[in-house]
Amino acid sequence: MRKRLLGLWMICAVITQAQTPMITPIPVSIQSLNGNAVVLNHQTTISADPFFAAQATYLQAAIQQQTGLSLKITAKSKAATQIHLVKGAAGKQAEAYQLEAANDKVTLSAADIRGIVNSIQSFLQLLPLQTSKTISIPAVSITDYPRFAYRGMHLDVVRHFFPVDYIKKYIDYLTFHKFNTFHWHLTDDQGWRIEMYSYPKLNSIGSWRDSTLIGHFKDTPAKYERVRYGGYYTKKEIKEVIAYANVRGINIIP
Repeated sequence: MRKRLLGLWMICAVITQAQTPMITPIPVSIQSLNGNAVVLNHQTTISADPFFAAQATYLQAAIQQQTGLSLKITAKSKAATQIHLVKGAAGKQAEAYQLEAANDKVTLSAADIRGIVNSIQSFLQLLPLQTSKTISIPAVSITDYPRFAYRGMHLDVVRHFFPVDYIKKYIDYLTFHKFNTFHWHLTDDQGWRIEMYSYPKLNSIGSWRDSTLIGHFKDTPAKYERVRYGGYYTKKEIKEVIAYANVRGINIIP
Protein backbone atom coordinates (compact mmCIF):
# COMPACT_ATOMS: atom_id res chain seq x y z
CA MET A 1 0.00 0.00 0.00
CA ARG A 2 2.79 2.41 0.93
CA LYS A 3 4.56 1.77 -2.40
CA ARG A 4 1.32 2.41 -4.29
CA LEU A 5 0.76 5.69 -2.47
CA LEU A 6 4.34 6.74 -3.17
CA GLY A 7 3.95 5.89 -6.84
CA LEU A 8 0.68 7.83 -7.04
CA TRP A 9 2.31 10.84 -5.38
CA MET A 10 5.18 10.77 -7.89
CA ILE A 11 2.76 10.60 -10.83
CA CYS A 12 0.80 13.58 -9.48
CA ALA A 13 4.02 15.52 -8.99
CA VAL A 14 5.10 14.86 -12.57
CA ILE A 15 1.69 15.90 -13.93
CA THR A 16 1.68 19.09 -11.85
CA GLN A 17 5.20 19.94 -12.99
CA ALA A 18 4.26 19.39 -16.61
CA GLN A 19 1.29 21.78 -16.27
CA THR A 20 3.24 24.54 -14.51
CA PRO A 21 5.59 26.63 -16.67
CA MET A 22 9.23 26.42 -15.64
CA ILE A 23 10.65 29.86 -14.89
CA THR A 24 14.26 30.63 -13.91
CA PRO A 25 14.78 31.71 -11.18
CA ILE A 26 11.71 30.06 -9.63
CA PRO A 27 9.15 32.81 -8.88
CA VAL A 28 7.70 33.45 -5.44
CA SER A 29 4.28 32.40 -6.74
CA ILE A 30 3.15 30.83 -9.99
CA GLN A 31 -0.42 29.65 -10.47
CA SER A 32 -2.36 28.23 -13.38
CA LEU A 33 -5.56 30.15 -14.16
CA ASN A 34 -8.92 28.89 -15.36
CA GLY A 35 -9.03 31.34 -18.26
CA ASN A 36 -8.29 30.59 -21.89
CA ALA A 37 -4.74 30.39 -23.16
CA VAL A 38 -3.25 33.46 -24.82
CA VAL A 39 -2.53 33.07 -28.52
CA LEU A 40 0.12 35.33 -30.02
CA ASN A 41 0.44 36.00 -33.75
CA HIS A 42 1.59 38.77 -36.09
CA GLN A 43 -1.51 40.83 -35.22
CA THR A 44 -0.70 40.93 -31.50
CA THR A 45 0.25 44.39 -30.26
CA ILE A 46 2.36 45.80 -27.42
CA SER A 47 1.41 48.86 -25.38
CA ALA A 48 3.29 50.43 -22.49
CA ASP A 49 3.19 53.16 -19.93
CA PRO A 50 5.49 55.96 -21.19
CA PHE A 51 7.81 55.20 -18.27
CA PHE A 52 8.47 51.78 -19.84
CA ALA A 53 8.78 52.91 -23.48
CA ALA A 54 12.37 51.68 -23.84
CA GLN A 55 11.47 48.33 -22.28
CA ALA A 56 8.57 47.92 -24.73
CA THR A 57 11.02 48.30 -27.61
CA TYR A 58 13.35 45.83 -25.91
CA LEU A 59 10.47 43.33 -25.52
CA GLN A 60 9.48 43.78 -29.16
CA ALA A 61 13.01 42.98 -30.35
CA ALA A 62 13.38 40.04 -27.96
CA ILE A 63 10.13 38.44 -29.15
CA GLN A 64 11.15 38.79 -32.79
CA GLN A 65 14.60 37.35 -32.16
CA GLN A 66 13.24 34.39 -30.21
CA THR A 67 10.09 33.50 -32.15
CA GLY A 68 10.19 35.41 -35.44
CA LEU A 69 7.00 37.32 -34.61
CA SER A 70 7.17 41.02 -35.45
CA LEU A 71 4.74 42.83 -33.15
CA LYS A 72 3.72 46.48 -33.32
CA ILE A 73 3.99 48.91 -30.42
CA THR A 74 0.92 51.12 -30.22
CA ALA A 75 -0.81 53.32 -27.66
CA LYS A 76 -4.29 52.21 -28.70
CA SER A 77 -5.16 48.91 -30.29
CA LYS A 78 -8.17 46.83 -31.24
CA ALA A 79 -6.08 43.71 -31.73
CA ALA A 80 -7.54 40.47 -30.42
CA THR A 81 -4.41 39.80 -28.37
CA GLN A 82 -2.53 42.51 -26.51
CA ILE A 83 0.53 42.74 -24.28
CA HIS A 84 0.46 45.58 -21.74
CA LEU A 85 3.37 46.97 -19.71
CA VAL A 86 1.78 48.72 -16.76
CA LYS A 87 3.43 50.97 -14.19
CA GLY A 88 1.90 50.24 -10.81
CA ALA A 89 2.54 48.71 -7.42
CA ALA A 90 3.16 44.98 -7.74
CA GLY A 91 4.18 44.47 -4.12
CA LYS A 92 5.98 46.19 -1.28
CA GLN A 93 9.36 44.77 -2.29
CA ALA A 94 11.72 46.58 -4.68
CA GLU A 95 11.83 45.09 -8.20
CA ALA A 96 8.58 43.18 -7.60
CA TYR A 97 6.39 42.35 -10.58
CA GLN A 98 3.19 40.61 -11.55
CA LEU A 99 2.53 38.76 -14.78
CA GLU A 100 -0.93 37.64 -15.78
CA ALA A 101 -1.76 35.90 -19.03
CA ALA A 102 -5.33 34.85 -19.80
CA ASN A 103 -8.15 35.43 -22.27
CA ASP A 104 -6.03 36.98 -25.04
CA LYS A 105 -4.35 39.51 -22.76
CA VAL A 106 -0.89 39.59 -21.16
CA THR A 107 -0.32 42.17 -18.43
CA LEU A 108 3.12 42.87 -17.00
CA SER A 109 3.00 45.15 -13.95
CA ALA A 110 5.81 46.71 -11.92
CA ALA A 111 6.65 49.94 -10.13
CA ASP A 112 10.20 50.24 -11.47
CA ILE A 113 12.32 49.41 -14.50
CA ARG A 114 14.05 46.44 -12.91
CA GLY A 115 10.71 44.94 -11.97
CA ILE A 116 9.29 45.28 -15.48
CA VAL A 117 12.49 43.85 -17.00
CA ASN A 118 12.24 40.85 -14.68
CA SER A 119 8.62 40.35 -15.74
CA ILE A 120 9.74 40.45 -19.38
CA GLN A 121 12.29 37.71 -18.69
CA SER A 122 9.61 35.48 -17.17
CA PHE A 123 7.30 36.20 -20.10
CA LEU A 124 9.99 35.32 -22.64
CA GLN A 125 10.50 31.99 -20.88
CA LEU A 126 6.86 31.17 -21.58
CA LEU A 127 7.59 31.41 -25.31
CA PRO A 128 9.15 28.69 -27.47
CA LEU A 129 12.75 28.93 -28.64
CA GLN A 130 11.91 28.40 -32.30
CA THR A 131 10.19 30.53 -34.90
CA SER A 132 6.44 30.15 -35.17
CA LYS A 133 3.55 32.07 -36.71
CA THR A 134 1.23 31.26 -33.81
CA ILE A 135 2.22 30.82 -30.16
CA SER A 136 0.01 29.62 -27.32
CA ILE A 137 0.76 30.69 -23.75
CA PRO A 138 -0.99 28.91 -20.87
CA ALA A 139 -3.25 30.97 -18.63
CA VAL A 140 -0.99 31.79 -15.71
CA SER A 141 -0.43 34.28 -12.91
CA ILE A 142 3.08 35.00 -11.61
CA THR A 143 4.04 37.13 -8.63
CA ASP A 144 7.72 37.58 -7.95
CA TYR A 145 10.34 39.71 -6.22
CA PRO A 146 14.04 39.17 -5.48
CA ARG A 147 15.25 37.68 -2.22
CA PHE A 148 18.54 39.59 -2.35
CA ALA A 149 18.85 43.30 -3.13
CA TYR A 150 22.32 42.96 -4.71
CA ARG A 151 22.60 40.34 -7.45
CA GLY A 152 25.68 40.84 -9.57
CA MET A 153 28.49 39.36 -11.59
CA HIS A 154 32.06 40.48 -12.23
CA LEU A 155 33.96 40.54 -15.52
CA ASP A 156 37.70 41.24 -15.60
CA VAL A 157 38.51 42.96 -18.90
CA VAL A 158 41.94 44.04 -17.64
CA ARG A 159 43.70 40.68 -17.88
CA HIS A 160 41.65 39.62 -20.89
CA PHE A 161 40.08 42.25 -23.12
CA PHE A 162 36.56 41.55 -24.40
CA PRO A 163 34.93 43.45 -27.30
CA VAL A 164 31.75 45.50 -26.83
CA ASP A 165 29.56 42.84 -28.48
CA TYR A 166 30.68 40.32 -25.87
CA ILE A 167 30.01 42.82 -23.06
CA LYS A 168 26.45 43.24 -24.32
CA LYS A 169 25.98 39.49 -24.50
CA TYR A 170 27.27 39.22 -20.93
CA ILE A 171 24.70 41.82 -19.85
CA ASP A 172 22.01 39.79 -21.63
CA TYR A 173 22.97 36.74 -19.54
CA LEU A 174 22.69 38.82 -16.36
CA THR A 175 19.30 40.13 -17.47
CA PHE A 176 18.01 36.63 -18.23
CA HIS A 177 18.86 35.48 -14.69
CA LYS A 178 17.31 38.66 -13.21
CA PHE A 179 20.58 40.07 -11.89
CA ASN A 180 20.78 43.82 -11.36
CA THR A 181 24.50 44.65 -11.14
CA PHE A 182 27.46 44.32 -13.53
CA HIS A 183 30.92 44.85 -12.02
CA TRP A 184 32.98 45.93 -15.03
CA HIS A 185 36.61 45.65 -13.91
CA LEU A 186 38.22 48.25 -16.19
CA THR A 187 41.52 49.25 -14.57
CA ASP A 188 44.37 47.48 -12.79
CA ASP A 189 48.15 47.27 -12.99
CA GLN A 190 47.84 44.75 -15.87
CA GLY A 191 45.96 47.18 -18.10
CA TRP A 192 43.93 50.36 -18.47
CA ARG A 193 40.73 49.96 -20.49
CA ILE A 194 39.17 53.46 -20.42
CA GLU A 195 39.87 56.09 -23.07
CA MET A 196 41.61 59.07 -21.43
CA TYR A 197 42.02 62.38 -23.26
CA SER A 198 43.95 64.09 -20.46
CA TYR A 199 46.43 61.22 -19.96
CA PRO A 200 46.92 59.67 -23.42
CA LYS A 201 49.80 57.41 -22.33
CA LEU A 202 47.36 55.44 -20.20
CA ASN A 203 46.05 54.22 -23.55
CA SER A 204 49.13 54.20 -25.78
CA ILE A 205 51.19 52.40 -23.12
CA GLY A 206 48.96 51.34 -20.23
CA SER A 207 46.34 49.59 -22.39
CA TRP A 208 48.85 47.22 -24.03
CA ARG A 209 51.38 44.57 -23.07
CA ASP A 210 54.19 43.30 -25.26
CA SER A 211 53.82 39.65 -24.22
CA THR A 212 51.62 37.22 -22.31
CA LEU A 213 52.73 34.56 -19.85
CA ILE A 214 52.27 30.97 -21.01
CA GLY A 215 51.44 28.61 -18.17
CA HIS A 216 52.05 29.72 -14.57
CA PHE A 217 54.51 31.94 -12.71
CA LYS A 218 55.86 28.89 -10.88
CA ASP A 219 57.04 27.35 -14.15
CA THR A 220 60.81 27.58 -14.60
CA PRO A 221 61.93 29.03 -16.88
CA ALA A 222 58.96 31.30 -17.51
CA LYS A 223 57.62 31.24 -21.08
CA TYR A 224 55.97 34.16 -22.85
CA GLU A 225 53.97 34.58 -26.03
CA ARG A 226 55.69 37.53 -27.69
CA VAL A 227 52.55 39.08 -29.16
CA ARG A 228 51.34 42.60 -28.39
CA TYR A 229 47.98 42.35 -26.66
CA GLY A 230 45.40 44.75 -25.23
CA GLY A 231 42.97 47.49 -26.13
CA TYR A 232 40.60 49.94 -24.50
CA TYR A 233 37.02 51.16 -24.77
CA THR A 234 36.34 54.58 -26.23
CA LYS A 235 34.11 56.94 -24.30
CA LYS A 236 31.47 56.45 -26.98
CA GLU A 237 31.59 52.67 -26.51
CA ILE A 238 31.34 52.97 -22.73
CA LYS A 239 28.29 55.24 -23.04
CA GLU A 240 26.79 52.73 -25.47
CA VAL A 241 27.25 49.88 -22.98
CA ILE A 242 25.80 51.97 -20.13
CA ALA A 243 22.72 52.81 -22.21
CA TYR A 244 22.34 49.15 -23.17
CA ALA A 245 22.49 48.13 -19.50
CA ASN A 246 20.08 50.86 -18.38
CA VAL A 247 17.32 49.57 -20.64
CA ARG A 248 17.75 46.15 -19.04
CA GLY A 249 17.79 47.46 -15.48
CA ILE A 250 21.47 46.66 -14.94
CA ASN A 251 23.61 48.97 -12.81
CA ILE A 252 27.29 49.11 -13.83
CA ILE A 253 30.01 49.34 -11.20
CA PRO A 254 33.39 50.23 -12.79
